[in-house]
Amino acid sequence: MSSLFATLIQLYGVIAAGWLAGRLGVMGQNAAQVLSRFVFLFAMPVAVFGFFAAAPPPDAQVLPMMAAYFLAAAIMMLVTGLAARKRYGLTVPETGAHAFVSTCGNAIFLGLPIALSIDGWGQPFLMLMLIEGTFVYGASVLLFQWPENDGSGVKVSRLLLQALGRTLRTPIVLATLTGLATSVTQTALPPMIADFARFFGAAAAPTGLFVVGLYIAALPKAELGRYVDMIVMTGTAKLLLLPGLTFLLGGLFTGWNMTLVATATFFTSLPPAVSAVVQASHFGVYERRCAAALVTLTPLSLISVTVLLLILAG
Repeated sequence: MSSLFATLIQLYGVIAAGWLAGRLGVMGQNAAQVLSRFVFLFAMPVAVFGFFAAAPPPDAQVLPMMAAYFLAAAIMMLVTGLAARKRYGLTVPETGAHAFVSTCGNAIFLGLPIALSIDGWGQPFLMLMLIEGTFVYGASVLLFQWPENDGSGVKVSRLLLQALGRTLRTPIVLATLTGLATSVTQTALPPMIADFARFFGAAAAPTGLFVVGLYIAALPKAELGRYVDMIVMTGTAKLLLLPGLTFLLGGLFTGWNMTLVATATFFTSLPPAVSAVVQASHFGVYERRCAAALVTLTPLSLISVTVLLLILAG
């Protein structure tokens, strides 16, 4: 327990350093975007590949946990998307953005460094990242690019193929699949490649956490009052309902294997992903509301996640 607390202090300290750098303006206006792209496109894919390639093949017992998360995420995306669409009169792309920010957690920047520090959580956590990176990300991309006329006259199959192609080209998904294949086939990496993956991948976690702090400092707080209702709806779904549903389904599906249940519950308790803002900005949809949810719920979740971790890790 003391080692977990020490780890949390280190991780949150890096976030605080990023926030301070952002508040003091020493990193420039585009620092968060540049560093987040570095983590997304380079450092974290290398880190994930190296971890999977060096780890033993995943045990079949993680499959029920993955199924439980898949079902919980599907339910939450459907419920939150439809509820927001009805309440705010959203378009299909806006509905997808709301569902994405209410379901997809900050697994890369915040969750993975913590999971890797807890015995038995690393590999199950990465398998959940695979589901999130393909299903949740793919479903949101499909909705993000939905035509403004709600798809009238558009072939859904074409949109599905476009979403699938975009998802499979995502570096973190490619790295996960490649590393998983290396592990399953028990292919030994050349020492030079393995050493490079460890060295370069070590930059992912601290840089990603620093980016979280920069985003908290830089995102427009003056507009938060306009989105209080949306933030409450998103926070309730992301920080309470999704973890609770995952805990229940995870227990039922795994026979209450508490290592897997705890990993899945922690995975779904994380605050909204930075990628929600990145994606919303890329497609020009729902960006300010996603930013408002991220900047509000991330500091709040540091408290809730810490409490949850102390309970689960015990």
